Amino acid sequence: MTKLFFTLMLGFFLINGFGQSFRTVKLNEIKDLIESKNDSLYIINFWATWCLPCVKEIPYFEELGKKYKNQKLNIILVNLDFKKDIDSKLVPFLEIQKLKSTIWFLDESNPNSFIPKIEENWSGAIPFTLFIKGSSGIKRWHEGSFNLNSLDDQISNILLNH
Repeated sequence: MTKLFFTLMLGFFLINGFGQSFRTVKLNEIKDLIESKNDSLYIINFWATWCLPCVKEIPYFEELGKKYKNQKLNIILVNLDFKKDIDSKLVPFLEIQKLKSTIWFLDESNPNSFIPKIEENWSGAIPFTLFIKGSSGIKRWHEGSFNLNSLDDQISNILLNH
């Protein structure tokens, strides 16, 4: 019986693929990254599957991740869906999109508590993006969506000038 189970599971994964994985994180992991003195540029984008402007801009992060793949650039897409919606919304979204960026799920239930700890000026609206380059003392933020050119301008400005 066990052999049959593993054979069926192997067949399922070979047919359907393994899909995009994500990591569940707590606020302290994001805060540690924000406060690090790393010389890489970290772009941390907060988004949700139910947020149309968020979903619309994700391909821009993917495209620019490819464009700057030889630079010290790390893109982390932090999902803010409700925990109860992981299996019904987040997982199917990731399986369809097949994203290359790092995906984190923020396992925090009180936005009024975690939002000001990430950025005190953040109203809580999404999409919300942080640009962090700790070794240069850079911490910029953007509330609202990007188009491809405006996101590229932000990234190239930091990479070229800092």
